Amino acid sequence: MIRVKIYKGMSLSEERKALFLLRSTLGLRRNEWPRPRTVNPCTDWKGIRCKNGRVAEINISGFRRTNVGQDNPQFSVEALQNITFLERFNALNFKLPGPIPVWFGSIVAPSLQILDLRFCSITGLIPSSLGMLGNLTMVYLSNNAITGPLPMSLGQLWNLAVLDLSHNSLVGSIPSSFRYLDNLIMLDMSSNHLTGPIPPSVVTLPHLQYLNLFNNSFSYLSKD
Repeated sequence: MIRVKIYKGMSLSEERKALFLLRSTLGLRRNEWPRPRTVNPCTDWKGIRCKNGRVAEINISGFRRTNVGQDNPQFSVEALQNITFLERFNALNFKLPGPIPVWFGSIVAPSLQILDLRFCSITGLIPSSLGMLGNLTMVYLSNNAITGPLPMSLGQLWNLAVLDLSHNSLVGSIPSSFRYLDNLIMLDMSSNHLTGPIPPSVVTLPHLQYLNLFNNSFSYLSKD
């Protein structure tokens, strides 16, 4: 069941509590995000960028887990629901084994623009709820173990400029809804198990500059 969250502005202190919760659920080391009350996450925490005093970017790429966190790593990011002006979330090369939660797109702030989850050991399906994040401009999900078909809802991401789904285990065909991704500049779905015809409307998207469908099992160009 997908939960829809009504967003109200959180205070920085509430966002700070959310960051501590995120640090706990992901098993992050304290040297990146120290605990003292006098610490300002906007200025003193690694990978945190703020805009107008509110957390706008979380970058945990290159972070290491505690020993306890390494024993049971999970994709546990529920705390992001209280980062209500989040624009970027980068976990490149940070292990998040397991599927992207089905509620991800409905619980994360709709202001999210860049999502980078490359090399995160993600499994399972791409949740349909991802299509609810209408402000996304860049989505990087490559080099994981993501399976299943591409959700039709991705075609609702009309602001998307970059979509990288390469080097996964995706199956099925390219959804017809991809014809609506008019702002797409780069589309990489190489090295998957995709099949069926390639829709001409995808090949001829008006701003598309880079298209990589190599190493799949596509049959032919369809008439759309």
